[in-house]
Amino acid sequence: MDPERDCPDPSILRQFASGLLDAYSAERVAAHVAGCQRCERAIEEVRADDGSSEPTLDEARHGRWPDAAATISGAAPEDTDEDQLAILRPVDDPGLIGKIGEYQVSRELGRGGMGVVFDAFDPVLHRRVAIKVLAPYLASGRRARQRFLREARASAAIRHPNVVTIYAVNPQAGLPYLVMEYVPGRTLRDRIRAGPIGLTASLRIAAQVAAGLAAAHGEGVIHRDVKPGNILLEDGIERVKITDFGLALVALDVDELSSGNRPVGTPAYMSPEQVSSGKVDARSDLFSLGCVLYAMVTGGSPFQGANALDIARRVTELEPPPLHGVNPSVPRFYSDIVARLLAKNPDERFQSAGELHGVLQQYLSVANLAGSSELIRPTPPPAPGPP
Repeated sequence: MDPERDCPDPSILRQFASGLLDAYSAERVAAHVAGCQRCERAIEEVRADDGSSEPTLDEARHGRWPDAAATISGAAPEDTDEDQLAILRPVDDPGLIGKIGEYQVSRELGRGGMGVVFDAFDPVLHRRVAIKVLAPYLASGRRARQRFLREARASAAIRHPNVVTIYAVNPQAGLPYLVMEYVPGRTLRDRIRAGPIGLTASLRIAAQVAAGLAAAHGEGVIHRDVKPGNILLEDGIERVKITDFGLALVALDVDELSSGNRPVGTPAYMSPEQVSSGKVDARSDLFSLGCVLYAMVTGGSPFQGANALDIARRVTELEPPPLHGVNPSVPRFYSDIVARLLAKNPDERFQSAGELHGVLQQYLSVANLAGSSELIRPTPPPAPGPP
């Protein structure tokens, strides 16, 4: 068999090397490149030519790759603006920017690789909602639309206080849209940016994420894109709400691989099996959650690299240093939990989100009884290298 017969188009390799492919297209290319020296050389040539323009992991982590969470801002690709705003029907009310179906839309909340999110009001049930409109490049394919509807219906079956509730899924102007629970607050990504998170708060957030994942996995739904940008913290009480369950999987059914140039995920939070084969189960979400726990006390994912290929290699091949060694103020038990979650072999991780939730709750109870409110100090900067 000729190993080069299925090589991706050079334009796809260039997008991959520059970190521009969505997470799932990147998975497929990474799996191919791992066994194809020809494509590996081609990618190295791209890096040599365009290295200065490649997005770094820090850029990916801090919003220069679009996130799908409702409260994230950031520019969407310009060629989608008109199509996505065309879904808005005109209204006379100066306080509104339009209507979607019967929903009264007051403003845009954010946009990302999966689409645009609006702040709206449901006049029938008298409640505030968030409406996510699927990006035109995803909605253009029949299979992608079917996948969107299928995943949305599966996600709508999840009823849990730590999961954003989906109320309805409807089409308008050729673009499917989701009507979801509105969550006032910020993302965990923004919370991490604001500074060190206390031990009790870190455990509380992690336990709630695990509880939400357990509910989703119980319904047969795997998230595939667990990361700080998809974890919302409700104002005041900072109750966790996980968003975008399964929706990134829609990108798998885009008709042309070359259309996957609008990122929908962050490779730095993907599991080794997700990077190498794309065949995942619930334990893949737990690996991603381990990266989130790591980020809460260090400021970023344990897997850093120059581009998507470099990150993929680190995820599949390298063991991150023990967390308590990277940041000495991190308790050993927390470091051990993260290490188990980040095991390359899924059989060596916690085997369910429910199991993880139980462990986190035990430590959280101890921390609450002890009145622990200390901050985990910022990770010390690396020692300067030789001149």
